[in-house]
Amino acid sequence: QNVFSGREIAVNGKDAEVEEEAGGRLRVPVQEAAIKEGDSFSFAVRRDHIELEKVADEAALKTKETNIILGTVIMTEYQGTWVKVTIEREGAESLVAYVPDDRFFAKPVEEGDRVIARWSMEDIHPLVHEGDEDMSRLFGEDLNPGAVS
Repeated sequence: QNVFSGREIAVNGKDAEVEEEAGGRLRVPVQEAAIKEGDSFSFAVRRDHIELEKVADEAALKTKETNIILGTVIMTEYQGTWVKVTIEREGAESLVAYVPDDRFFAKPVEEGDRVIARWSMEDIHPLVHEGDEDMSRLFGEDLNPGAVS
């Protein structure tokens, strides 16, 4: 799992925009009344749900798109049907993506390449709030459509 933490800076309908300490802007699904500005919380994104894109021009990153992280590839490890890509981030923990081998070899990255890592809101899994408060109340039932009740 890749873990992200931040403070909620805006709620828009059922989404909250989170700013992490490393400067990333992340959008997470929440129930509007369950979270307020300034709340801090953490969530995880599975390694196999991270999409990677090599960055040719960092000026192209000046976007309002959320759930993208910029980093530098520091290691690639071929694992058979997928490639483990470790990405170093300035001011934050490293990020790991598991990329299917066919996608990796169609658009390979190597050590030193600047990349964008992105994921969809549906791939976010809430973790425990500061003070060990259960954060599951913030996320809708459809967060994990494959879950069995």
